[in-house]
Amino acid sequence: MYKNAAVGEDILCFTAKARLQVLPTKYNLALWYPAHHHPHCIMHSGHQLESVAHVVNGCTMYKGLYIARHDRLVDLISSNVKEVSLENVTMYKHSRIMPEWFNSSFDVFCNIPNTPDVVFLNRDRREVLLLVIGCVFDLYMEMAFNDKILKYQPILEILRDLGYQCKLIVFTFGSLGHVHNRVFSGLRLAGLSSRKSKQLAKFCSISAVRERVRREDGRTDNGSACTTQLYVYNCFYC
Repeated sequence: MYKNAAVGEDILCFTAKARLQVLPTKYNLALWYPAHHHPHCIMHSGHQLESVAHVVNGCTMYKGLYIARHDRLVDLISSNVKEVSLENVTMYKHSRIMPEWFNSSFDVFCNIPNTPDVVFLNRDRREVLLLVIGCVFDLYMEMAFNDKILKYQPILEILRDLGYQCKLIVFTFGSLGHVHNRVFSGLRLAGLSSRKSKQLAKFCSISAVRERVRREDGRTDNGSACTTQLYVYNCFYC
């Protein structure tokens, strides 16, 4: 990422500071200047700490932007996997798994997690490929990866009982540009070449972090005006 000319200096500076945990968030400012700052996010009425993790992944005020970032990664990966899939493979994206896809009259998926990000279904070969994509705070990538694997085990068992061969591939990216160590092997398992897998993994990591920093005016608890840095994330669409 640091050698990519398409990534602006402001993004590199922001990412470096975030990785070093020295962004001037409210939490850090309260540590550095406890007499002048409180550690809570000004976007919430409750006492939610404005840490780096909260800014890049946890602030509910920016939930729509986090979802857009996630959906961008889903689009990137699904389109590349679709290109190398057979013609008779059907792709479902952002959809609940439906029993009629498998000629089942009973909804066997109703009481389990049933919304993977992408489903590739080959009815002729009775093969199913499930793709799950996540963008989390970098420190929690391994935890998120394991949670996703466990979350969709019931679906795999049901599909196998229906006579389908199933593969579940989880892709986990850090919001500060790190890539989980299983992303490359996952892309290879999905059918991409080694070269394409490396390129796509790198591009997705940059897409997850390529955002702009915007300064906005905020107010402290006592109503006095102050300038507070809010880090607003806009996914990069190319």
